[in-house]
Amino acid sequence: VSNESFAPPPMSMGSSPEVLVCCNQDFIVAVIRSRGLVFAYDFTTDLMESGGQSLSLVGKHELGRYVVDAAIRPNGDNQVELVTLLRESNDSKDGRIATIII
Repeated sequence: VSNESFAPPPMSMGSSPEVLVCCNQDFIVAVIRSRGLVFAYDFTTDLMESGGQSLSLVGKHELGRYVVDAAIRPNGDNQVELVTLLRESNDSKDGRIATIII
C-alpha cells in the first residue's frame, strides 16, 4: 500500500470525515479519502459454531486519486458495488465516477 497522499479539491463541506464507511448486506467498506484507499470486509455469522462472528478482509484497492464521496449498492447475488466520486488529477474542480465491484 502506497504512502502517497492526495490533496482535497475545494469543497464547501470541507475534507471531513477523513474516512468514509459504507455498509450493504454483509459487506463493510472503509475508504481513506486522502490516500484513495479502499478496504472491503465481509462480516459473517457462523451458525454452526454457536453463532460466532468474523470480519475478514476480502479486498483492497488503490484508486490513485482523492475520494470526494462514496456510496454502496447491491449488485446481483452476494455482490455489491462501491460507487465513488474521485478528484480529477489535473483539475481540482472536476471529477470522475468510478465503480468497484466487491
